[in-house]
This record gives sequence, C-alpha cells and structure tokens, in this order.
Amino acid sequence: MSRNNSGFTFVETLIAFAFFIFVASTIYFLSHTPLLKVEERDGIEQFERVLYEAQMRAISRKRAMSVLLLTDSNEMKVFDPYTNESESYYLPESFRLSIHSPMKSIIILGNGHVSQFGTIRYEVEGKPIFFRLQFQKGRVRVEM
Repeated sequence: MSRNNSGFTFVETLIAFAFFIFVASTIYFLSHTPLLKVEERDGIEQFERVLYEAQMRAISRKRAMSVLLLTDSNEMKVFDPYTNESESYYLPESFRLSIHSPMKSIIILGNGHVSQFGTIRYEVEGKPIFFRLQFQKGRVRVEM
C-alpha cells in the first residue's frame, strides 16, 4: 500500500500560519506607530504656535487674552475679553481635548506671563497625551 505524501502536515500548517501572523503584526506595528508619532508632533507644534500667537497678541495689546480649549474637540479659541473678539484654531483632526483634562483655559496676561500652569489632557485616537505647559523667558514650551 502506497501512501501519498503530497501536502502539508497539520504541524507544518500551524507553523506557517503562526509565522504569517507574526510578520503581519510586525508590519502593522512598525507602519502604524511612526505615523501616530508624526501626528502627535504636528499637534504639539500647532498647540505651541497658537499659544505663542496668543502671547504675542496679549503683549502687543497690553491686555489679557484667554485661550479656550473646547472639550471633546480639536478646536482652540483665542479670546479677547475686552473686545469680545475670538479666533478659532484647529489641531490635527484626531486630537480631542479629554473631558478629564484638568485645564480647559489658559489666561495670558498683558505682559506675556501666564496666570496658571498645569497639565492638559488630549486624546489621539483614544490614546491619552498629556501636555505640561511652561512659559520661560517669554517663550511657550509644551512638554509631553
């Protein structure tokens, strides 16, 4: 009686399947992570730019400006309480201010100083990102 050995055994099939899953998950992880980091970096740069512009506007007008962070949104508003003017700025689409964020507004005084410091919590695709605000020597600095 002759046996036909054309084909794979069950163990060989499992090994090939496990290898395929490993390669696919590695490719997914390596391709997805740098993209998210680039988006995070773009969001931080945009956030810093808005705070810097608000700070320069407060100094040039010699009066306080408010930066309002809208909950569950990627929108930031720079608000002049004396003239009731506001201007909207937008972070990348995937950024959302968490409802659990301890800070929801930043007040920049007329001399460029900030009346409070703290942590702002954003979420990027569900992953929390914490910004720590520092204003040193007239410059806005945001740390993750």
